[in-house]
Amino acid sequence: CIPTGWSCIDSILGGGWSKSTFNVIMGETNVGKSMWLHNIATNAADNGANVLIITLEMATRKVMKRLGSMRLKINTDEYEEKSKDSTFMKQRINNLKSQSTGSLFDSQPGKIFVKKYNTSDCTVTDIDNYIKKFMEVKRLNVGMVIIDYINIMSIEKGFDVTNMLYLKGKHLAEGLRRL
Repeated sequence: CIPTGWSCIDSILGGGWSKSTFNVIMGETNVGKSMWLHNIATNAADNGANVLIITLEMATRKVMKRLGSMRLKINTDEYEEKSKDSTFMKQRINNLKSQSTGSLFDSQPGKIFVKKYNTSDCTVTDIDNYIKKFMEVKRLNVGMVIIDYINIMSIEKGFDVTNMLYLKGKHLAEGLRRL
């Protein structure tokens, strides 16, 4: 299991996120789903998992700023200015690297990587190919993949379900679960 970072949720899940599971965070527009996903990524990485975030909506720079703020414990409003101070940033990064997680993974925190796809430009096959290539090139195991968000992914060619939202969602969810 990968601890969620929240003891109450870990208790409900039996210790955290089980490997090889497909979990969905759902909610109304602008309620903070992406923020939750970034917190989940940060907590997983802090517990030793390497995390791959695939974003189809937010700009890479915005995602990285949010993740940097969370991981380095810098107020989001101050991040832009503080990130210009290389000494300060090196200190924060070294503090992060020296954390001992005591997790089932390594004693060092994991890494977070972000891949941006344009809206409706990404299929399950694209993500599958990207993950395989990523692990081959980086020579890292990925402990968690976060996709923000599947409703704006494309379906595989040959499946004509674009106007049937339930079938589109089912197709995407089943394909991602297969990964």
